[in-house]
Amino acid sequence: MSDDLVASFRWQAEACRELGSPFYGSLIDLITDDLTEGGPIRRVVRGYESDAGASALALRLMGTVHGMVLSGEAPLLAEHYPSVGGDGDPLAAAAEFVPYVADHEQRVRSGLVNAPQTNEVGRSAALFGALLHLRPDTPVRLFELGASAGLNMLADRFRYLAADGDSWGPVSSPVVLEGAWDRVPSHTEVELMERRGTDLSPVDITSEEGALTLTSYVWPDQITRLERLRAVIGIAHRHPVVVETGGVGDFLTDIELVEDTLTVVWHSIMWQYVAAAEQERASDEFARLIDSSTSTARFVHVSFEPHRPDPDQRVVYVVAYEDRNGEHIIGEAAPHGIPTRWY
Repeated sequence: MSDDLVASFRWQAEACRELGSPFYGSLIDLITDDLTEGGPIRRVVRGYESDAGASALALRLMGTVHGMVLSGEAPLLAEHYPSVGGDGDPLAAAAEFVPYVADHEQRVRSGLVNAPQTNEVGRSAALFGALLHLRPDTPVRLFELGASAGLNMLADRFRYLAADGDSWGPVSSPVVLEGAWDRVPSHTEVELMERRGTDLSPVDITSEEGALTLTSYVWPDQITRLERLRAVIGIAHRHPVVVETGGVGDFLTDIELVEDTLTVVWHSIMWQYVAAAEQERASDEFARLIDSSTSTARFVHVSFEPHRPDPDQRVVYVVAYEDRNGEHIIGEAAPHGIPTRWY
């Protein structure tokens, strides 16, 4: 068994603990013991021994099994998963997790093929906050890379509560991001005239299967995140957005700037899943769009991505790229977006 793979599982366990999921922190540690001892977990991840940590293999495994819990296929595990009313006991969960994986090895392995679909609504705090920070005075054309179900493209329909007591957004919104910001970056009114995204495997959140997929990647003891996701699903039913199937290179190639608008391309915690050649192609397209930007047809690239290869990185920077002078870091946040602190 690859030392790197074991280390990536241990790293993920610690990250879950630090990011508010003690249940997953302990459960992943416990199943990693089985991984190192050559048990069922080792068999189910066979072939992934040299996977880099950025591929989030541990989260792919946990999300696959969580989906089976949510769908009612694993009643003994469900007794310990808080997302379905379980007691949150990681030791008892681990005792059921390992034999369950052993009994459903092929089914679990099939779930490891896909990257985690974490369409985390909390990341709208960083993404939409960056847009407010830019103070657009023209209608906004919004494009998202790795959009999953496109939920963050609904960001203007959420309510954001800042730590200083200020707020932004419709007071009637069912999605309330408490503690989203240290302060409201601006009170600019934003008109989103166009919303389009791309993803290699878009999720139809209005379908039962799509809703289950996204819910399965929310950590089971993070009830606030689960409630937020369920609330935004209702908004998505009323205000569907377009998410195309495809890579980032082709998608960016088709974008042209339009007079009297601000064109924004944003993405969050997805760059690590993009192949190196596709990253290079996307970077060339970003350069093209930046070079084409003018005062009346403006372009901004907003990135909310971890700075690798630091394995202990827990802070994610909110970065705006508006010209060839490089990145402009305007804030920082936890990986799930809340809270975001503006510079």
